[in-house]
Amino acid sequence: MVHNSTLTIKPRTVTLTSKSLSKKFDGTYLTADERYAACEKYARDITATAFNKEKGEGFVANEGIVAASTEFTGKLLAIKKVERANTFNYTRQENTLAENYKIEREYGDLEITPPDEKIKLKIKLKANADGTGRDTYVIYNGVTQQAIMEVHVSVDGEVDTESILKRIIEASKKWCIKPSECGNISCLC
Repeated sequence: MVHNSTLTIKPRTVTLTSKSLSKKFDGTYLTADERYAACEKYARDITATAFNKEKGEGFVANEGIVAASTEFTGKLLAIKKVERANTFNYTRQENTLAENYKIEREYGDLEITPPDEKIKLKIKLKANADGTGRDTYVIYNGVTQQAIMEVHVSVDGEVDTESILKRIIEASKKWCIKPSECGNISCLC
């Protein structure tokens, strides 16, 4: 007597996990590549589920991802913590067939903490030459109106002024503030 049966090979499960990263605010993006360049050699590490024959987990020997081809896409500029923000894309090794694995990604957090030193900004406001603006306000007349003012920003203390100005400009994009070529910031709201 002959019985037919079916053999099924189930894919192995693998979770790829990126590191959680943090730094103090310096006006530049926090990324895995930036932290790696700052000598945090583990910043670009991806941890894969360990091989476990009985549970069907992890890559088999000589299979996996190409670590050097991992592209980190997560970035953070503001002082805050964003969970699961250290996102990445990976490339499988040539001999690692997609159908043999169920691969999931677990992203680490990104966090920027306040700097040790407080940054003091001096802002000088100047009325428009035509008199339509005032130093710090425009009188509201009940309808939509426009105020034009010029803002000059300087930084007290020994900090990277260029980074701070870049940060101010980045943050100001949600307002109507526009940088001029000479590093000043003009508001055209």
